[in-house]
Amino acid sequence: MVGHRCMYAALMMMSLWATGPPARASASSVPLAVAPSRFPPGGLVSILVTGSKTAGGLRVCLVSSADESAAPVACVNVSGSDFLTVTLAVPAVTTPGDYALELHKASTADGAKLSSKPIKVVPAKVASAALTLIVETDKPVYKPGQTVKIRVLSLTPSLMPKAGSVTVTVKDPRDFAMGRWVDVRADEFGVVTVQFPTSTEPTLGTWTLEASVKDGVTTSSSVAAFTIDRYVLPTFEVTMVTDAATVYRGESSIAGTITARYTYGEHIADGSTFMLSLWQRSGNGGFGGGLVGDVAMGRPASPLPTQPGEYTLVATLGEQAVARGTGSARFTFDVSNSKINFGYGYGAAPELVLEALVTDGATGATQNGSTTITPAYHLYNLELTGPEVVKPGLGASLTLTASRHDGSPLAATFSLIKSVYRRNGTTEVVRFDVTTAVAAGAVSSSASGASAVATFIADVPAKDPACCLEADATSYRRESCCITEVTVLNDRSASSVATAVPEAAAAIGVSRVSPSSSASLIPRVSWYGNVAPSVVSGAYISVALPPAAASFTGGANASFEVTSTFAPPAGTFTWAVLAGAAGVVASGITTTSSLISSGVSQSFAVVQITEEMSPEATLLVFSPWDGRGRAAVNIVAAQVLFRVTRGLTLTLPQSLTVSASKEEVRPGAVVSVGAVASVPGSRVFFLAYDISVALQAGGAASALTADRALAAVAAATRPAGDHKDGEYTSPAGDHKDG
Repeated sequence: MVGHRCMYAALMMMSLWATGPPARASASSVPLAVAPSRFPPGGLVSILVTGSKTAGGLRVCLVSSADESAAPVACVNVSGSDFLTVTLAVPAVTTPGDYALELHKASTADGAKLSSKPIKVVPAKVASAALTLIVETDKPVYKPGQTVKIRVLSLTPSLMPKAGSVTVTVKDPRDFAMGRWVDVRADEFGVVTVQFPTSTEPTLGTWTLEASVKDGVTTSSSVAAFTIDRYVLPTFEVTMVTDAATVYRGESSIAGTITARYTYGEHIADGSTFMLSLWQRSGNGGFGGGLVGDVAMGRPASPLPTQPGEYTLVATLGEQAVARGTGSARFTFDVSNSKINFGYGYGAAPELVLEALVTDGATGATQNGSTTITPAYHLYNLELTGPEVVKPGLGASLTLTASRHDGSPLAATFSLIKSVYRRNGTTEVVRFDVTTAVAAGAVSSSASGASAVATFIADVPAKDPACCLEADATSYRRESCCITEVTVLNDRSASSVATAVPEAAAAIGVSRVSPSSSASLIPRVSWYGNVAPSVVSGAYISVALPPAAASFTGGANASFEVTSTFAPPAGTFTWAVLAGAAGVVASGITTTSSLISSGVSQSFAVVQITEEMSPEATLLVFSPWDGRGRAAVNIVAAQVLFRVTRGLTLTLPQSLTVSASKEEVRPGAVVSVGAVASVPGSRVFFLAYDISVALQAGGAASALTADRALAAVAAATRPAGDHKDGEYTSPAGDHKDG
């Protein structure tokens, strides 16, 4: 976790003493500036400055790299405190390009420059749209000649409707505009309603709807789709449920239940039958190689995508009877001789689709139903993450994440092997076990909302000065015992397979594969770390996330562990949190270091998490150090990236319940539908269509549901991403993780 990105901050410092600083000088007395390496034109950038009071005043300036004689673009003076966060205002007219951030001594006549680091000025991210548009049609599929009824809802970020002038465009499958309504004024409830009559001979296929509204200088837009086709509505629905959502390499069968019911609720007539076909998406997903079999040609009865060759037939099951009086049947589909592409365990293999063709015993009508199945090369998923570099004398913080193929967490015990490699060719091997668990309050993106993780420390031996010389870092010496790299991988040997998944064996289907193949079904994961360079021999800092927490919510307190191979000046480290181009959003001093083992000190950076750190921020921990217990020109630093989720959850501003006067009626009967809203004076919009239309649409939905509204507003108001790997520079000579 520590240091898997380039240094996030630009660090600048210069010693102000000709003969060296006093012993045990405070780190904050050393002139130093911490800032992001990218500034936005017109933005306010927060910069942490230390040592200003001791130096008699400092000045931080942004200057052009192209013309050193030009006046500074912006400056800010700092005085009166040795630990202060200041704001640098970047003029809006600043041309994007290469600049330098300079640290000057303000107490001299010429403002002597102490240090300079490169900075890039880049355009700011465009703000999120002020309004969210959601488009709804009265059904997802139409016949030629039918009228498409369109509604467009405008919502503010607080989920309140807003009137505006909306433009709606309808395009055919060839992208020709076939209808356009310009600046249609929405009503007080933020709704625009238009109708589009289709011709009797339209272009068949998928049509698109585009809606846009301008709110001040911001334009919001939304796109929806509907289908025009010639069809006969189905009379019954087929559903399939398999006993497992995954089929594993080595399994011989797929079992499940098929059910067929008429659209008015009754089970299908006795004497009905079904057939099964197993299809797989064509391609080499998961490095799997090609498939052998009959190619699907887009049969009219098939619910699969109609592109010829997109799916390949891999297995079939002949006609079977549907149970009398129930409209359902159990099935066991033999796939032992099928040519399923499971891949080679790297990435996801192409999905499988199990398709049923049911024939009505009363009318002879046929209808399809299908479900997807995941082909799995391994029994479960493992991920092992850690720093790209290791530091002799300090442990490397690693995280093992385990999950099933449906994304749910897998709490289990796993055997690992750590190897320490030295320059003289010797290797030290240690075997140990770790157990994954779901941490209370952990934040993750898995299907269940939590991850099963194990955060642990892989110890890295300290340098042995008797055989690991400082010169060994730059030149090869056979006798050197310096560590060159450390690896950790999972033990897939037969002796460890029995303990790999004891708590979840039944759930993930270990009992359904042959014992002889169990070892090969265990995924392979590994982590590799090189030894980090240091500006002072043997001086390292490491910073680790709290156990099982890679993400936090605003308002929480997070305690990051800081370990070091030296005791910093005054016993504490300086830390700063940088969030995108905003710069330093929090800073402070670690708790006083304490010795926890021979030569290793421990302290903690306690950070108050705020929403301005979202979606992600970097904690930088550093200290000036000369290797003799004093602050000096060298800086030893470490960093860790963490994610912050917004504490506020979008909820609808009111509740709504709907009821019908009757649950079952004959054709031609009148049904009264009522609605009760929690806010008096609300307008309620209804949408109703035959379930047969939904079946004909193959699961596509056009309705404007609460979930759609919440998801659309959440997507429109999500903060823009700040940076990507490798976008930030680090100061030359400074130690950095990774």
